[in-house]
Amino acid sequence: MHKNNRRSSNQRKKRRGNSRYILLFIGICLLALSILWGFHHIIQKMSIFNVSRIVIAGNINLEEEFLKEIATEFIGTNLYSVPLKTVMSKYDTVPRVKKMNVRRVFPNRLKLIIQERESYMYLKTEDGSLIPIDEQYTVLDKKNSYLLEDLPIIHTNYRSADFTPGTMVEDEKIVFIFEVHNLFKESKIDENLISEYYIEDDDLHIIELNTGSEICFGNDKFPEKIEKLAFVWENFGFENKQRVDLRFKDQVVMRSEGIR
Repeated sequence: MHKNNRRSSNQRKKRRGNSRYILLFIGICLLALSILWGFHHIIQKMSIFNVSRIVIAGNINLEEEFLKEIATEFIGTNLYSVPLKTVMSKYDTVPRVKKMNVRRVFPNRLKLIIQERESYMYLKTEDGSLIPIDEQYTVLDKKNSYLLEDLPIIHTNYRSADFTPGTMVEDEKIVFIFEVHNLFKESKIDENLISEYYIEDDDLHIIELNTGSEICFGNDKFPEKIEKLAFVWENFGFENKQRVDLRFKDQVVMRSEGIR
């Protein structure tokens, strides 16, 4: 009986001892949080931590000064008071910004890391304009400096006014041409040698970059025809302005005629 009483007494003492440690731990945590809050409050009041410079990284075509200008309203704001999500939202209207990250750089710099949408192809309109789109079919803004990008052209029946930067193009023919272009990328043929794509009477045509030759693929069996074209390209090459027809089974028709 006495042994049971002593055991119960010891257990109560252990519980009281554990409770003291728990309360001590909670007190230390509250003290640490109070110190951190006070330190943060002091930092927010010190002008040395006001944003004095915006740093841009990762941009390719977008001009650095243009990107900085969008965020100039945060100059002079305390670095640790700047709402990072608000900064990012300022760039939602820039079509070429795909993703971005904003970082605070001690003591007073705001760093914007940009991931740009890169042009993948041009859509050529009926009025002769070149509209850049990315690999996800997003229409990008066009400036003269951007048009230096050397990309394949897809001929369309659209007008320039039909495209709005930041919107997606929904067109089965354009999706189809993207798929064929991916087949070229997976083949032995250098896809950079393809200058233009167009569809005429349901047949796909491409224009080769160096010679201006026209290749007619028809409308089926593209993997096989690309292999056939790769063989001809590697072993015979093309003359200037040559027409190559791959629509016929087991043969390649090549003739020098006026092309499109």
